[in-house]
Formats: sequence, C-alpha cells, structure tokens
Amino acid sequence: MSVDFSSLSSLLHLEGREYLYIGVFYALSCVISSFLITLYVLKDKQLVSFIKRSLFSLQSLSSFLFGLFAFLFCVWLYGYGEYAWFMAIVLLCLFALSYIDSILLAIPDWLNFALLFFIFAGLYYFGFLDLERFVSAFGICGAFALLRIFGSFIFKKEIMGEADLVVLASMGALVGLVASLYLVLIASSLAIGYIVLVGISHLKGKQISLSTIKIPFVLFLSLGFVITLFYLRYPLWGEMSV
Repeated sequence: MSVDFSSLSSLLHLEGREYLYIGVFYALSCVISSFLITLYVLKDKQLVSFIKRSLFSLQSLSSFLFGLFAFLFCVWLYGYGEYAWFMAIVLLCLFALSYIDSILLAIPDWLNFALLFFIFAGLYYFGFLDLERFVSAFGICGAFALLRIFGSFIFKKEIMGEADLVVLASMGALVGLVASLYLVLIASSLAIGYIVLVGISHLKGKQISLSTIKIPFVLFLSLGFVITLFYLRYPLWGEMSV
C-alpha cells in the first residue's frame, strides 16, 4: 500500500470562517498544553514568570510546533473533520504528559485520567465505543500490571510506573489490543536505544550502571503510539497480527 497525501489537500478548499475556527482552536489547544506543562515544570510560581514561560519560551514554541504537527498528521490520516481534531487533541495531551514526564519522571494523575475519560467520551460521541474498546483498554492495562508486579519481584525495582499503565489503557482504547502489543514493543525498543545511548555517552566520563538510568517511558509510549497510528492507516509491511 502506498502512502497517500491527498487528504491534506482538503485544507485548501475550506471556507474563510473554517480557517478562523481552525486558528482559534489550534491556538487555544497549544496555549492550554503549554500552561499545563508550565504549571508542573516551573518552580517559580509567580504570575509574571508563569505567563512568560507559558507563552514566550522554548517550551511554548515546542507546544505550538507539535500542535501543528498533530493537526496535519491527523488530517493526513483521517481527513479533515471532527475525528481528526479529536485525535489531534489526544496527541497534544500526550505531548504535555511526555514533556512533564521527561523532566519530573512523573505525571499528574488528574491529567492522566482526564485523558482516559476524554478518549472514552470521544469514542462514545463518534459511535466507536463498544465492548472491544473496553477489553483493549483494560486488557492491555491488566496484562502489563501483572508484568509490572512480576518484574518488580524479580528485579527488586519498579520496571513500569502506575501512570504508564493508565496511558497505555488510553492508547489501547484507540488502537485495539493487538496493535497495543506492537505499540509497547516499539516503545520498549526506543527506550532500550535511549538507555544504550545514555550509557555510551557516559563511558567517556564516569561509569554508570544501566539499571540506574531513569526512563521517561510516557515519551516512548507516545512515540510508539504515533508510529502505530501511521501503520494502522498504512500497513506497508502487512497487517498487524499475533
């Protein structure tokens, strides 16, 4: 199957009012994402510093650039419409969670569960919510919860955080059970590559134990999720199966 970019051309044939709606909604989404990141990352909680960091910083620029990518990526995959906006918001939320996790190695529970409920609400709105979605979400979450407990028992350390399981449940509801397994495989491979690169970068300086490297796994889950969404739309090497 070849990759088709024709869906992006639909953006060239919108009415002027729709471009205004896109601009306003895009700006609000990116600003909210930047505000959420600043709320948890910024140590100086003074109002001036908060606003400056939220609107005029590398972090805010990253939010706007990724927001643009998320919107165009989802229009490319699903065509311009409500579902593309829904998925773009999901990706922007995952960006905020990944950014926070990469700095704090933790994410706020309320934001994590808010994303989960938003996804289920969106699936219900679009008529996609069925038993299979629940099985995919909580099945993959339960399976890796058991793996987490077993791994903690064997390695005497936490191999996956509880927040990662909630993020995985959110993704599982969208892509299905089988695709979720591939998603975790992709994320784990990226995380292993990250560990190796960090380990190599420290060889020239001080020694470091690979087991002590902290991994912002939400970031790698999000990257795996984007790759999985692309492959579900364009299965270039065959359908996903177990």
